[in-house]
Amino acid sequence: MKGQRIGLRALKREDTEHILRLEQDFESRLMHTPGIPYPVMETDIEKFVDEVRSEKDRYTFGIELLEDGTFLGICTIFRVDLNHGNCWVSIMIGGPEQRGKGYGTEAMELLIDWIFRYINVHKIKLGVFGFNQPAIRSYEKSGFVVEARMREELFREGKFHDIIYMGLLRREYEARKA
Repeated sequence: MKGQRIGLRALKREDTEHILRLEQDFESRLMHTPGIPYPVMETDIEKFVDEVRSEKDRYTFGIELLEDGTFLGICTIFRVDLNHGNCWVSIMIGGPEQRGKGYGTEAMELLIDWIFRYINVHKIKLGVFGFNQPAIRSYEKSGFVVEARMREELFREGKFHDIIYMGLLRREYEARKA
C-alpha cells in the first residue's frame, strides 16, 4: 500500500533491528506500552517478528518512507471480531526525529482504507493514553472520535493518567471519502 510519502508493507527479518531500536526508545515505550516500560530484549523482538508471520487474526505492517525505504515503524490490526464487525488497531512511529511529520496520520489512513476494503468490519477501535495529545490529534484527523475515557487508568512518571478509547465507523469513513 502506498500513500504520498509512506508505504505499508509486510515485515521482513531485517526489520528486527529497527523494531528493537523502537522498542528500546524509552519515550516511545512510554507512549504506547501500558505495562511497565522496561527495556525489551532482542530475543523478544525476534519472537515477535516470527509470530507476526504465523498469526491469522493479527496483521502487522512495516511503515517505510517511499523516498528511500527508511523504516519508520509498525502498525497492526488485531482482535478482528467478524461476529460483531469490529477490530482494533495500533501504530508505533520511530524516534523523535520522525514524529510530528504526519507519517502516523498517513499510515493510519492507509491502514483504515485497507481494513474497510478487505475486512468486513463495521468499526475500527483504538486506545491512546490521555497525555499523548499528538496521537489523539492524528487519530481525529483520520476520523476517529472519542467514545470512552477510563479515568486514571495508567500510571506514568509518578501520576495516574486517563486511557481514551476512540472509534471509527464504516459509514463515517465513507462519508469522509465522498
